Amino acid sequence: MIGRLNHVAIAVGDIAKASKLYRDTLGAEVSGVVPQPDHGVNTVFITLPNTKIELLEPLGENSPIAKFLERNPDGGIHHICYEVDDILKALTDPPQSKPKDQVLEPAPRTSPLATNYLEREARNRQLGLAGEEFVINFERARLISINRELLASRIQHVSKLRGDGDGFDVLSFEDSGAERLIEVKTTKYGRETPFFLSRNELSVSQFRSTQYLLYRVFGFRDRPQLFTLKGALSTTCIT
Repeated sequence: MIGRLNHVAIAVGDIAKASKLYRDTLGAEVSGVVPQPDHGVNTVFITLPNTKIELLEPLGENSPIAKFLERNPDGGIHHICYEVDDILKALTDPPQSKPKDQVLEPAPRTSPLATNYLEREARNRQLGLAGEEFVINFERARLISINRELLASRIQHVSKLRGDGDGFDVLSFEDSGAERLIEVKTTKYGRETPFFLSRNELSVSQFRSTQYLLYRVFGFRDRPQLFTLKGALSTTCIT
């Protein structure tokens, strides 16, 4: 179950200037700068009464924060971290699929309303980003649990770094080191809630089917859980 807010991470171009603002102007407790070269960032933590703020500054030529700041020159929220009892327990089985000729069409009277809710949710970028961060934390915990800390440190939030053109949102890894390409679909509703797929996602999942997984995050408002579908989306999903 999702717990308290641990911290909010904010990407900045000048961590010294941002630290000075929080310390001298706002009177907050500000830590020193801690370089984290494995992650490509300098970090500063700002302690608040109820949570923390983490400032992130690019470190090195390949810093993921540098690419984020290219797209957001003024900086901004990079990720939000919630505490959970055991995030690996969020994994569950996918719903049983039905043959296409057994899938019931929704009643005409309710179909437009349901579609409107689903389209609105699909356009909700904040919900999408939160779901992707949840999956990134899940993947880190999964790799760390099998003693693959270095691989966990190399996970990338691809959609935030490069946009949606790659056809997947998160680059993670198998325990062998092979790439795991993860497309994340997030809903506040139940496990069997339909979702939208783009042509690019379908194409990439077909071309790289042995590496491609869809992570369906559901119940995100109350008790986030997820299931996974491996392979080409044209065979794992009803399209």
